[in-house]
Amino acid sequence: MKRDEALKLFGFNKFESKCLIHLLKHGESMAREIERATGLRQPEVSMGLTSLNKKGFVDFKKLKGKKRGRPKQIYYMKMSNDKFIEYLKKDAEKKKKEIDRALSIVLGYLEKAKKKGKEGKEGA
Repeated sequence: MKRDEALKLFGFNKFESKCLIHLLKHGESMAREIERATGLRQPEVSMGLTSLNKKGFVDFKKLKGKKRGRPKQIYYMKMSNDKFIEYLKKDAEKKKKEIDRALSIVLGYLEKAKKKGKEGKEGA
């Protein structure tokens, strides 16, 4: 399993995952740097960074420079790598509890169905 595939288990899509991995490894970066490093196209990087910004993981600051052309922005993680790891661990624990609860419900149902099946055969 690749790193970006692993992050999909935590609800991040491919674009978000690749942007996250880059920012966690390299720190502050411009979108163009993320494009070159990840192999994503500009719209994909833009979608990933915008989504991560809305989710509260990434922020940006505008660079002052030429007044002409597209404004340049530096993107960065809003939390330290340690805090992000802590977030992933808490999310994994939450997902594990949800899966355990779901498994318990399904197993309970199957046990009841199994008992009913035996009762039906014995009564026949």
